[in-house]
Amino acid sequence: MRGLALIVSVTTAVFTCQLQAGSESGTVAEVVQAFAGISQGNGTLPCANPGGANGCYGVPNGSVALQPYHFIPPNQREFYYAVFQTGNWGGTLGVTFEIVEANVVIQTVAAPVVTVSPNSVVLVSMAEAIPDNNGYVGPAKLTATTTATPAGGGTPVALKSSVALEVVKHGASLQAAATLGPGILQVIAGISQYLALSGAMFIPCVTGDGFSCFGLPAGALALAPYQVLSNTPTPISLVYLTVFQTENWEGTVSSAFQLLEGGTVVQTGGSGGTALPISTMVFGTGYVPPVNGYVGPAGMNITTTATAVQRGSNRTLHGSTELKIIAAP
Repeated sequence: MRGLALIVSVTTAVFTCQLQAGSESGTVAEVVQAFAGISQGNGTLPCANPGGANGCYGVPNGSVALQPYHFIPPNQREFYYAVFQTGNWGGTLGVTFEIVEANVVIQTVAAPVVTVSPNSVVLVSMAEAIPDNNGYVGPAKLTATTTATPAGGGTPVALKSSVALEVVKHGASLQAAATLGPGILQVIAGISQYLALSGAMFIPCVTGDGFSCFGLPAGALALAPYQVLSNTPTPISLVYLTVFQTENWEGTVSSAFQLLEGGTVVQTGGSGGTALPISTMVFGTGYVPPVNGYVGPAGMNITTTATAVQRGSNRTLHGSTELKIIAAP
Protein backbone atom coordinates (compact mmCIF):
# COMPACT_ATOMS: atom_id res chain seq x y z
CA MET A 1 0.00 0.00 0.00
CA ARG A 2 1.34 3.41 -0.95
CA GLY A 3 0.91 6.25 1.51
CA LEU A 4 0.82 9.99 1.06
CA ALA A 5 2.36 12.27 3.68
CA LEU A 6 0.29 15.43 3.93
CA ILE A 7 -0.06 17.90 6.78
CA VAL A 8 -2.05 20.97 5.73
CA SER A 9 -1.69 24.37 7.40
CA VAL A 10 0.10 23.11 10.49
CA THR A 11 1.33 25.94 12.68
CA THR A 12 3.59 26.11 15.72
CA ALA A 13 1.71 28.86 17.52
CA VAL A 14 1.17 28.95 21.25
CA PHE A 15 -1.80 26.74 22.07
CA THR A 16 -3.81 26.53 25.23
CA CYS A 17 -3.86 22.91 26.31
CA GLN A 18 -1.62 20.76 28.45
CA LEU A 19 -1.84 17.35 30.02
CA GLN A 20 -1.62 18.08 33.74
CA ALA A 21 -0.49 15.87 36.60
CA GLY A 22 -2.42 17.86 39.19
CA SER A 23 -5.38 16.86 41.32
CA GLU A 24 -8.60 15.75 39.67
CA SER A 25 -11.50 18.14 39.88
CA GLY A 26 -13.73 15.49 41.41
CA THR A 27 -16.19 15.74 38.51
CA VAL A 28 -13.98 14.72 35.59
CA ALA A 29 -12.47 11.26 35.25
CA GLU A 30 -9.24 12.11 33.44
CA VAL A 31 -9.32 9.25 30.95
CA VAL A 32 -10.43 9.36 27.31
CA GLN A 33 -10.73 6.82 24.53
CA ALA A 34 -9.29 8.91 21.73
CA PHE A 35 -10.04 6.60 18.78
CA ALA A 36 -10.28 2.97 17.72
CA GLY A 37 -9.88 1.00 14.51
CA ILE A 38 -8.13 -1.83 12.69
CA SER A 39 -4.39 -1.85 11.94
CA GLN A 40 -2.28 -4.19 9.92
CA GLY A 41 0.05 -6.25 12.07
CA ASN A 42 3.13 -5.19 10.13
CA GLY A 43 6.35 -5.69 12.10
CA THR A 44 5.59 -4.48 15.64
CA LEU A 45 2.54 -2.47 14.54
CA PRO A 46 0.32 -1.32 16.08
CA CYS A 47 2.41 -0.04 18.98
CA ALA A 48 2.82 2.84 21.43
CA ASN A 49 5.66 4.51 23.27
CA PRO A 50 4.15 5.37 26.64
CA GLY A 51 7.32 5.95 28.61
CA GLY A 52 10.41 6.70 26.56
CA ALA A 53 11.31 3.18 25.39
CA ASN A 54 12.50 2.88 21.80
CA GLY A 55 10.68 -0.31 20.83
CA CYS A 56 7.98 1.35 18.68
CA TYR A 57 10.05 2.49 15.71
CA GLY A 58 11.58 5.25 17.86
CA VAL A 59 8.41 7.37 17.95
CA PRO A 60 8.47 9.95 20.80
CA ASN A 61 7.13 9.36 24.27
CA GLY A 62 3.33 9.62 24.27
CA SER A 63 2.99 8.61 20.59
CA VAL A 64 1.36 5.69 18.80
CA ALA A 65 2.15 4.09 15.44
CA LEU A 66 -0.31 2.09 13.34
CA GLN A 67 -1.23 1.12 9.78
CA PRO A 68 -4.95 1.69 9.06
CA TYR A 69 -6.59 -1.29 7.40
CA HIS A 70 -10.27 -0.46 7.09
CA PHE A 71 -10.81 -1.94 3.62
CA ILE A 72 -10.58 -5.49 4.88
CA PRO A 73 -11.57 -8.95 3.63
CA PRO A 74 -13.18 -11.47 5.98
CA ASN A 75 -11.10 -14.14 7.71
CA GLN A 76 -7.93 -12.05 7.51
CA ARG A 77 -6.31 -11.73 10.92
CA GLU A 78 -5.29 -8.15 11.74
CA PHE A 79 -5.39 -6.04 14.91
CA TYR A 80 -8.41 -4.40 16.48
CA TYR A 81 -7.15 -1.52 18.64
CA ALA A 82 -8.24 1.35 20.88
CA VAL A 83 -6.07 4.30 21.99
CA PHE A 84 -6.44 5.98 25.38
CA GLN A 85 -4.99 8.98 27.18
CA THR A 86 -5.00 9.49 30.93
CA GLY A 87 -4.45 12.54 33.09
CA ASN A 88 -4.52 12.15 36.86
CA TRP A 89 -6.24 8.76 36.53
CA GLY A 90 -5.01 5.21 36.89
CA GLY A 91 -6.87 1.93 36.89
CA THR A 92 -7.93 -0.85 34.55
CA LEU A 93 -9.37 -0.82 31.03
CA GLY A 94 -11.64 -3.60 29.80
CA VAL A 95 -12.21 -3.23 26.05
CA THR A 96 -14.85 -5.04 23.95
CA PHE A 97 -14.81 -4.82 20.15
CA GLU A 98 -17.99 -5.25 18.11
CA ILE A 99 -18.38 -5.61 14.33
CA VAL A 100 -21.70 -4.64 12.71
CA GLU A 101 -22.66 -5.41 9.11
CA ALA A 102 -26.01 -4.27 7.66
CA ASN A 103 -27.19 -3.29 11.17
CA VAL A 104 -26.51 -6.79 12.51
CA VAL A 105 -23.83 -7.57 15.12
CA ILE A 106 -21.73 -10.37 13.64
CA GLN A 107 -18.85 -10.43 16.14
CA THR A 108 -18.12 -9.41 19.74
CA VAL A 109 -14.69 -10.04 21.26
CA ALA A 110 -13.04 -8.83 24.47
CA ALA A 111 -9.38 -7.87 24.87
CA PRO A 112 -7.53 -8.83 28.06
CA VAL A 113 -8.00 -6.24 30.82
CA VAL A 114 -4.99 -3.92 31.12
CA THR A 115 -3.75 -1.75 34.00
CA VAL A 116 -2.78 1.83 33.16
CA SER A 117 -0.94 4.58 35.01
CA PRO A 118 -1.71 8.30 35.27
CA ASN A 119 -0.42 10.70 32.59
CA SER A 120 0.08 8.14 29.85
CA VAL A 121 -0.94 7.15 26.33
CA VAL A 122 -2.05 3.53 26.02
CA LEU A 123 -2.81 1.32 23.02
CA VAL A 124 -4.90 -1.82 23.63
CA SER A 125 -4.95 -4.27 20.71
CA MET A 126 -5.80 -7.84 19.91
CA ALA A 127 -5.34 -10.01 16.82
CA GLU A 128 -8.69 -10.93 15.31
CA ALA A 129 -10.44 -11.56 11.98
CA ILE A 130 -13.83 -10.40 10.75
CA PRO A 131 -15.90 -13.55 10.15
CA ASP A 132 -17.31 -14.33 6.71
CA ASN A 133 -20.98 -13.39 6.94
CA ASN A 134 -22.47 -15.39 4.07
CA GLY A 135 -20.19 -13.66 1.58
CA TYR A 136 -21.21 -10.13 2.67
CA VAL A 137 -19.29 -7.23 1.12
CA GLY A 138 -20.05 -3.59 1.86
CA PRO A 139 -20.09 -1.03 4.67
CA ALA A 140 -19.44 -2.15 8.24
CA LYS A 141 -18.63 -0.58 11.58
CA LEU A 142 -16.26 -1.35 14.43
CA THR A 143 -17.23 -0.14 17.92
CA ALA A 144 -14.89 -0.30 20.90
CA THR A 145 -16.66 -0.10 24.27
CA THR A 146 -14.52 0.24 27.37
CA THR A 147 -15.13 0.00 31.10
CA ALA A 148 -12.52 2.18 32.82
CA THR A 149 -12.33 1.26 36.52
CA PRO A 150 -10.27 3.58 38.76
CA ALA A 151 -7.59 2.12 40.99
CA GLY A 152 -8.61 1.80 44.62
CA GLY A 153 -12.30 1.63 43.84
CA GLY A 154 -14.72 4.26 42.65
CA THR A 155 -17.30 4.53 39.93
CA PRO A 156 -16.31 2.95 36.57
CA VAL A 157 -16.47 5.16 33.47
CA ALA A 158 -17.95 3.95 30.17
CA LEU A 159 -15.97 4.95 27.04
CA LYS A 160 -16.97 4.32 23.43
CA SER A 161 -15.63 4.87 19.89
CA SER A 162 -16.96 3.81 16.49
CA VAL A 163 -15.36 3.87 13.05
CA ALA A 164 -16.34 2.91 9.51
CA LEU A 165 -15.04 -0.16 7.68
CA GLU A 166 -15.56 -1.63 4.22
CA VAL A 167 -15.64 -5.40 3.87
CA VAL A 168 -14.19 -6.44 0.51
CA LYS A 169 -13.68 -9.70 -1.33
CA HIS A 170 -10.53 -11.50 -0.30
CA GLY A 171 -7.62 -10.32 -2.40
CA ALA A 172 -9.82 -7.88 -4.30
CA SER A 173 -9.84 -4.10 -4.45
CA LEU A 174 -12.82 -1.83 -4.82
CA GLN A 175 -12.06 -1.61 -8.53
CA ALA A 176 -13.40 -5.16 -8.78
CA ALA A 177 -16.33 -4.45 -6.45
CA ALA A 178 -17.91 -1.28 -7.77
CA THR A 179 -21.12 -1.87 -5.82
CA LEU A 180 -19.28 -0.84 -2.66
CA GLY A 181 -19.24 2.79 -3.76
CA PRO A 182 -16.39 5.29 -3.38
CA GLY A 183 -13.26 3.93 -1.78
CA ILE A 184 -12.56 6.52 0.91
CA LEU A 185 -12.99 6.17 4.67
CA GLN A 186 -12.39 8.61 7.52
CA VAL A 187 -10.53 6.38 9.98
CA ILE A 188 -9.33 8.79 12.73
CA ALA A 189 -10.58 12.16 13.97
CA GLY A 190 -9.01 13.90 16.93
CA ILE A 191 -6.23 16.06 18.34
CA SER A 192 -2.49 15.36 18.23
CA GLN A 193 0.50 17.26 19.49
CA TYR A 194 2.56 18.77 16.70
CA LEU A 195 6.20 17.90 17.37
CA ALA A 196 9.00 19.28 15.18
CA LEU A 197 11.87 16.85 15.71
CA SER A 198 15.47 16.58 14.56
CA GLY A 199 16.33 15.53 11.03
CA ALA A 200 13.27 17.18 9.44
CA MET A 201 11.03 14.65 11.23
CA PHE A 202 7.71 15.69 12.70
CA ILE A 203 4.52 14.31 14.24
CA PRO A 204 1.87 13.60 13.07
CA CYS A 205 3.29 11.96 9.94
CA VAL A 206 2.68 9.10 7.50
CA THR A 207 5.09 7.10 5.35
CA GLY A 208 4.56 7.51 1.62
CA ASP A 209 5.24 9.55 -1.50
CA GLY A 210 9.00 9.51 -0.81
CA PHE A 211 8.70 10.44 2.88
CA SER A 212 9.63 8.03 5.69
CA CYS A 213 7.82 8.53 8.99
CA PHE A 214 10.22 6.99 11.54
CA GLY A 215 10.93 4.15 9.13
CA LEU A 216 7.34 2.91 9.33
CA PRO A 217 5.97 0.79 6.46
CA ALA A 218 4.19 2.55 3.60
CA GLY A 219 0.73 3.68 4.66
CA ALA A 220 1.57 3.63 8.38
CA LEU A 221 1.39 6.75 10.55
CA ALA A 222 2.50 8.14 13.90
CA LEU A 223 0.67 10.67 16.06
CA ALA A 224 0.65 11.88 19.67
CA PRO A 225 -2.93 11.92 21.05
CA TYR A 226 -3.65 14.96 23.21
CA GLN A 227 -7.27 14.92 24.35
CA VAL A 228 -7.02 15.52 28.11
CA LEU A 229 -6.78 19.31 28.08
CA SER A 230 -6.20 21.97 30.72
CA ASN A 231 -8.41 25.05 30.99
CA THR A 232 -5.41 27.39 31.33
CA PRO A 233 -3.06 28.67 28.58
CA THR A 234 0.11 26.63 28.03
CA PRO A 235 2.62 26.66 25.14
CA ILE A 236 1.64 23.41 23.41
CA SER A 237 1.39 23.03 19.62
CA LEU A 238 -1.66 21.03 18.62
CA VAL A 239 -3.20 19.78 15.37
CA TYR A 240 -6.90 19.07 14.88
CA LEU A 241 -6.63 16.22 12.39
CA THR A 242 -8.44 13.70 10.24
CA VAL A 243 -6.93 10.52 8.79
CA PHE A 244 -8.29 8.92 5.62
CA GLN A 245 -7.72 5.65 3.79
CA THR A 246 -8.52 5.31 0.09
CA GLU A 247 -8.79 2.41 -2.35
CA ASN A 248 -9.02 3.35 -6.02
CA TRP A 249 -10.53 6.73 -5.15
CA GLU A 250 -9.16 10.14 -6.07
CA GLY A 251 -10.50 13.60 -5.30
CA THR A 252 -10.57 16.34 -2.69
CA VAL A 253 -11.61 16.27 0.95
CA SER A 254 -12.90 19.19 3.00
CA SER A 255 -13.36 18.60 6.75
CA ALA A 256 -15.34 20.83 9.11
CA PHE A 257 -15.04 20.36 12.86
CA GLN A 258 -17.07 21.43 15.86
CA LEU A 259 -15.52 21.55 19.34
CA LEU A 260 -18.18 21.05 22.01
CA GLU A 261 -18.07 21.66 25.75
CA GLY A 262 -21.01 20.33 27.76
CA GLY A 263 -22.96 19.89 24.53
CA THR A 264 -22.42 23.50 23.40
CA VAL A 265 -20.42 24.33 20.27
CA VAL A 266 -17.55 26.62 21.33
CA GLN A 267 -15.32 26.48 18.22
CA THR A 268 -15.54 25.61 14.53
CA GLY A 269 -12.98 25.31 11.76
CA GLY A 270 -11.71 23.00 9.06
CA SER A 271 -8.97 21.53 6.90
CA GLY A 272 -8.64 19.62 3.67
CA GLY A 273 -6.64 18.73 0.61
CA THR A 274 -6.24 16.27 -2.26
CA ALA A 275 -6.58 12.52 -1.79
CA LEU A 276 -4.88 10.04 -4.12
CA PRO A 277 -5.74 6.39 -4.83
CA ILE A 278 -4.52 3.63 -2.48
CA SER A 279 -3.23 5.95 0.20
CA THR A 280 -3.26 6.81 3.86
CA MET A 281 -3.50 10.57 4.39
CA VAL A 282 -3.31 12.89 7.37
CA PHE A 283 -4.85 16.36 7.07
CA GLY A 284 -4.61 18.78 9.95
CA THR A 285 -4.68 22.42 10.99
CA GLY A 286 -3.30 24.16 14.05
CA TYR A 287 -5.95 25.76 16.25
CA VAL A 288 -6.16 27.51 19.59
CA PRO A 289 -8.88 25.87 21.71
CA PRO A 290 -10.87 28.41 23.72
CA VAL A 291 -10.03 29.13 27.36
CA ASN A 292 -13.27 29.96 29.15
CA GLY A 293 -13.06 28.35 32.57
CA TYR A 294 -15.08 25.28 31.57
CA VAL A 295 -14.22 21.96 33.26
CA GLY A 296 -15.90 18.72 32.24
CA PRO A 297 -16.65 16.41 29.31
CA ALA A 298 -16.03 17.74 25.80
CA GLY A 299 -15.92 16.37 22.30
CA MET A 300 -15.18 17.00 18.65
CA ASN A 301 -17.38 16.22 15.65
CA ILE A 302 -15.80 16.17 12.19
CA THR A 303 -17.81 16.04 8.96
CA THR A 304 -15.96 15.60 5.66
CA THR A 305 -17.17 16.23 2.13
CA ALA A 306 -15.26 13.91 -0.20
CA THR A 307 -15.56 15.06 -3.83
CA ALA A 308 -14.31 12.49 -6.33
CA VAL A 309 -12.63 13.10 -9.66
CA GLN A 310 -14.88 10.36 -11.00
CA ARG A 311 -18.40 11.70 -11.25
CA GLY A 312 -21.02 10.16 -9.01
CA SER A 313 -18.75 8.77 -6.29
CA ASN A 314 -18.93 11.62 -3.77
CA ARG A 315 -19.47 10.88 -0.10
CA THR A 316 -20.10 12.61 3.22
CA LEU A 317 -18.03 11.12 6.05
CA HIS A 318 -18.58 11.54 9.78
CA GLY A 319 -16.32 11.10 12.80
CA SER A 320 -16.21 12.11 16.44
CA THR A 321 -13.97 11.83 19.49
CA GLU A 322 -14.24 12.62 23.17
CA LEU A 323 -12.14 15.10 25.14
CA LYS A 324 -11.83 16.02 28.81
CA ILE A 325 -11.25 19.60 29.98
CA ILE A 326 -9.61 19.56 33.42
CA ALA A 327 -8.80 22.22 35.98
CA ALA A 328 -5.22 23.44 36.36
CA PRO A 329 -3.49 22.13 39.50
